[in-house]
Amino acid sequence: MKLVVGLGNPGKRYEQTRHNVGFMVIDELIGKLTVSPHIEKKFASLVFYHHESQTCLVRPQTFMNRSGEAVGSVVGFYKVPMDKLYVVHDDLDINLGEYKIQKGKGPKQHNGLQSIYAALGTKDFWHVRVGIENRGEILRLSGASPVRQAQGRHRARTAQDDTASLESLDAVSSVRLKGVKISGEEYVLQPFTVEEKIRVSGVIEAVTDELGQRLFGSLGGGR
Repeated sequence: MKLVVGLGNPGKRYEQTRHNVGFMVIDELIGKLTVSPHIEKKFASLVFYHHESQTCLVRPQTFMNRSGEAVGSVVGFYKVPMDKLYVVHDDLDINLGEYKIQKGKGPKQHNGLQSIYAALGTKDFWHVRVGIENRGEILRLSGASPVRQAQGRHRARTAQDDTASLESLDAVSSVRLKGVKISGEEYVLQPFTVEEKIRVSGVIEAVTDELGQRLFGSLGGGR
């Protein structure tokens, strides 16, 4: 059995927040596959089975900081080996529009992952690290002193927004910046701006394509 877990917080208020990109990737995957959905109370999760590839797609419903409870239950029940476990999560150590898939390596701080490490007793599984860091760009747009400018080569396609000026105002207001760097804990619970959603959509597509090749051969298979 292979297992893909997308981390996030349940509930409508969190749907479009940066912390929920793991859920967004799972939603993109199930939209491209024929899966059987189940609410598994014993796992405290929404579980989607792709029978042909023997893969479970999981959205824990425990809230982020208790993700280990759900992941530990699913891993234990199906006896999933660590090299078959993929955990998709937001990552403040990677710029918005970029991602990395690395075994045993995650961000410096992530409470959901810490909960999983404690439950499994290891971090030696695949981390699907979806970058969400954009605070330097937002500060630049707001006219404040930049804390961190985006840099590096994007692995995913990014779209150019013709209304960047308007969206830059959205970006500043959405994270409530007034020349002060917002904390990571507050930032991850803020929704993506319209401009950011375009960039996130591109990277989510790239992530699902790569996972599709690794796990399913390609996307669009049957049951």
